[in-house]
Amino acid sequence: MEKNIKPNNSKYLMKLSVLLILFGLSIIHTSCKKDNPEDKYPTLKVTNDLEDDWRSITAVSLVGYTFDNLDIQPFGDSQSFILDEGMSGGYENINVTVRYIRYTGVSASRSLKIDFFDGETTSIKLTGCDGAEGCPGIYLEQVN
Repeated sequence: MEKNIKPNNSKYLMKLSVLLILFGLSIIHTSCKKDNPEDKYPTLKVTNDLEDDWRSITAVSLVGYTFDNLDIQPFGDSQSFILDEGMSGGYENINVTVRYIRYTGVSASRSLKIDFFDGETTSIKLTGCDGAEGCPGIYLEQVN
């Protein structure tokens, strides 16, 4: 006497379907994940902390980078720059120069040496005052 054994195809198909769905979702997740440049490269954040409404920051420069035609306004306006083209001399002791409007039609600049680190934001601010008695002048300082 022969027995006809029929495999339970519905359970097999269900398991296969679940596995294919999970596999498809994992491929979609990994292929859609984009590299965030802020995770790989250093970022420079420049803040204008001056309190004269006409003293905007007009340029920022450091080795290998020049950011011109800026308009970073006083009273806390800021702009960040991702430094994704590398630095020939490494990330330590880098001279950053910030150019700002000193008087109508006259610009001035201040410089500061700072260190950078991959994936981290280094913040500097232009601060101080000019012309008042007891005023320390306008200067750059590292915030973090």
